[in-house]
Amino acid sequence: MSKGKHYVVIDTSGRAENIKPEWAWLDILDNVSRIVGSAGGHAPLPDKLLLNGVTIVSKGLDQIGWDYGQRRQKLNAENQAKLVEEFPEPTGDAP
Repeated sequence: MSKGKHYVVIDTSGRAENIKPEWAWLDILDNVSRIVGSAGGHAPLPDKLLLNGVTIVSKGLDQIGWDYGQRRQKLNAENQAKLVEEFPEPTGDAP
């Protein structure tokens, strides 16, 4: 996170959580994705995001984080498949 940026996540119950100063936007989305993925049915979910006291996401931070996590998983799987193709496991037939 750049100097001078202070992020706060507010969940659906109204609880505010200060974000680690070194975290950037994608770190926040990654964390939100993990929270949403492991939350129980009635658990409060991240909802709003403030930057230096100004609301920058007014509703639905949980969905943004979830979508980010799903997209990241898909891209990771695609990249892994490409790497496996480019660097196949040796079969033992090398000279």
